[in-house]
Amino acid sequence: MLRVISALFISCLAFSLPALSASAPSRIVVAGGSLTEIVYALGSGSAVVGVDQTTTYPPETQTVAKVSHWQQLNVDGMLSLQPSLVMTWQDAQPQAALDQLRQAGAQSRVVA
Repeated sequence: MLRVISALFISCLAFSLPALSASAPSRIVVAGGSLTEIVYALGSGSAVVGVDQTTTYPPETQTVAKVSHWQQLNVDGMLSLQPSLVMTWQDAQPQAALDQLRQAGAQSRVVA
């Protein structure tokens, strides 16, 4: 059952990523270990420039900048990587950091 739910989630994410912009994001920051795994599974790992501290897989993420923890978002660290897309969980914290990231919309798009 878990595999079916995971497959459905990945499929939905795969179809929603192209809809975010006309071109694929060139610089992605992901705050959430399982979100990072999904981005890599979809073949967009080469665009990942930053991940959070909970990310341990795939092994390629060990050489990517660690920017924060998804429960303690560091806006300055994330924006210093000049992302074109920031992905995190809807309940990431603090809420003020999510708001700041959304306000920086000229620099990045936040999917939460």
